[in-house]
Amino acid sequence: MIAQNPFNDRSSTSPLLTVRDVATRLQLSIASIYVMIRKGTLLAHRLGGRNGAIRIRPEDVESCLESTERHVTATKPARPSPRVKLKHIRL
Repeated sequence: MIAQNPFNDRSSTSPLLTVRDVATRLQLSIASIYVMIRKGTLLAHRLGGRNGAIRIRPEDVESCLESTERHVTATKPARPSPRVKLKHIRL
């Protein structure tokens, strides 16, 4: 009997995304995506060694978005600080 290989089952895997694909989907620059990968905010896989291609799973993009989600609340705008007259400066 031949053992099942999970990598042969195409139904359970979604295509991997490139850094450019992720940048386009999130409307960010490619450099921003590399920073997110370097910081560990966005999980990525390097295929082919040190200089290999970087690929990102769509699920990792979704989890990154969920982890960085912030709830925006309506707040009062801050009052500008009062201007201080400086007597020693002449204009």
